[in-house]
Amino acid sequence: MRFEREWDLFLQSQIETARGNRKERLLQDLIGEKKMFREALWPVFQTFEGFILEFPLRSTSGVTIYVDSCYEPLKNCF
Repeated sequence: MRFEREWDLFLQSQIETARGNRKERLLQDLIGEKKMFREALWPVFQTFEGFILEFPLRSTSGVTIYVDSCYEPLKNCF
């Protein structure tokens, strides 16, 4: 299955480049994120290029929050 193979490669590359809290989050169970990609994003984009998992954002109060995924070319968060 192409999605499964591409997901595994994508996740591994995200883990390798991550640090700190983001890396910890990527090492946890990502069932929801994987389902979101499989059922909603993959059918549209057919690639993981441009996506960042567990994307950190700074809230207005200064707290770092993490969104499941960010599509960097359009700055859309999911």
